[in-house]
Amino acid sequence: MDNLFFRIAQHGDEPSAIELFNNLMNDGLNYLTDMYPFNEENLEGYLEENMKHNITIFALINQKIIGWVTLTRRSLKFQKHIGLLLIGVLPEYQNNHVGNKLIFQIEKMAPQIQIEKIEVSIRKTSTKTLRFFLNLGYIVEGEKVKSVKTNYGYESEIVLGKIIRYQ
Repeated sequence: MDNLFFRIAQHGDEPSAIELFNNLMNDGLNYLTDMYPFNEENLEGYLEENMKHNITIFALINQKIIGWVTLTRRSLKFQKHIGLLLIGVLPEYQNNHVGNKLIFQIEKMAPQIQIEKIEVSIRKTSTKTLRFFLNLGYIVEGEKVKSVKTNYGYESEIVLGKIIRYQ
């Protein structure tokens, strides 16, 4: 993947980002539609707001967005040092270290928005995703029982975290 590069989200990314999110929703990440019911209008607002207080990085190949990672600062005053992580990579580009590289990029940029710790929640049934984050140095911090409601019932989430050092 010699032609893979990364950049911060910018105005004009909305159509490509919508296509990426829709593809990821079709691949089983449909719970994101509850959190981010995207269309061009509200995605533009999300990216605009995100650029002020958070970080979104896209992975691109030949100008096509193939993955993304977002780090969103917690809103409570005593937790503003924590960033919540969301990541997605198109299925055809998974297992090529795109996710690892996206995580590396976001961890490198976290200090710019005074993030000292990154947290991520994953479905308990997603053992592959759990291994992915454990291999990147994240530790299991706990379980949120029946915290995700799907059409098929409830699922639990595993919460992982990693301390990011910065000066």
